[in-house]
This record gives sequence, C-alpha cells and structure tokens, in this order.
Amino acid sequence: MKIGGDSLQTSSWSEMIQLNFIKHFLGGGFVKHMQRMFKSPNSVLNKARTQLLNKQRLLSEGRNFGHYAVGIVNEEA
Repeated sequence: MKIGGDSLQTSSWSEMIQLNFIKHFLGGGFVKHMQRMFKSPNSVLNKARTQLLNKQRLLSEGRNFGHYAVGIVNEEA
C-alpha cells in the first residue's frame, strides 16, 4: 500500500485486514494520519534512528578517549 509516495508493507493477512479496516474507517483522513504518524518525532523510525546515533556516539567516545592527550608533555616537570 502506498502512503504519500512511501510503501507500507504488512507481514500477515491479519495486519492487511486491520490496515484496510482503519483505511475505510478514517476515509480521506487515512493518508494524512499515516503521514503524520511516520513523520512525527516520536515515530518508531525516528526513535530507532536516535538510538542508533546514540550508540554510535557512545562507541566513538570510547575509541577517542585519551586520543588528544597522547604526546602532550607536562611543561611544569
């Protein structure tokens, strides 16, 4: 099923039936509702992206820890 140019895929017949029910229930507001749901900052896609970026940030902090301190000589000694 296409929603605003993006494809929405279902993995089972029961999901397809539920989606068709919601589509008929909401009528013309279905596409608008789905677009808002997918583009919302709270959407599953955005949450997954945020979690991935946070994980990458933590991993890079661990790799870079002490990187800038290498080769620094204490001039007071």
